[in-house]
Amino acid sequence: GTDIMLALSCQLFDRPDKQSKFTVRPDAETRLSDFFVAIQLAGALDRVKALTPIDEPNNTLASADELTHAIYIIRQVAQQFPLLDGYKLYCVYAADKPFMCSEQFDWIGFDDYDMKGSVLTGKQYKELKASLFPDQKTIIIPGGAYGQDPVPFCNYAKANTEVAVVMPFLWLDDQGEPGIRSNGMAAHYINAGKSVI
Repeated sequence: GTDIMLALSCQLFDRPDKQSKFTVRPDAETRLSDFFVAIQLAGALDRVKALTPIDEPNNTLASADELTHAIYIIRQVAQQFPLLDGYKLYCVYAADKPFMCSEQFDWIGFDDYDMKGSVLTGKQYKELKASLFPDQKTIIIPGGAYGQDPVPFCNYAKANTEVAVVMPFLWLDDQGEPGIRSNGMAAHYINAGKSVI
């Protein structure tokens, strides 16, 4: 019964080796359509509220053209599924490079975990906020896997209408590193989540 935000990198992108940047797969449209069908058959497609091509495209993709191509595929395939009507297209960028194609997204965020809660009052977030089109909103990202307190992010979201989503990173354990669920922060994030629902 919860809303779902999907990352579609497995359906859209591939790379020849771990040193290469990702490019759009030749079968991306078919893979994405099959993925949506599987979610629909599971009875959950109506819960999908937001889609992203890939995390940190300004770090992971070969070019802005690859991102534009992926966005086009998402839009073409999603329109074939009425249960996805009204979905938002979102993107989380790496903070240290230009935010390519940002004008094509509904919700935009960036991760800069070293700044902790001060990222919300920093120059880069202010510039992002000033650059938004009227129909765009932001995503703010507390680094829960690094022990960051979610409360400043939740308080900021409640007081600032440009924020669409507080998206903590990262609940699951990743490659041996404990995530929020295992590093002692779980209760903090559960309580924070309940405070903004």
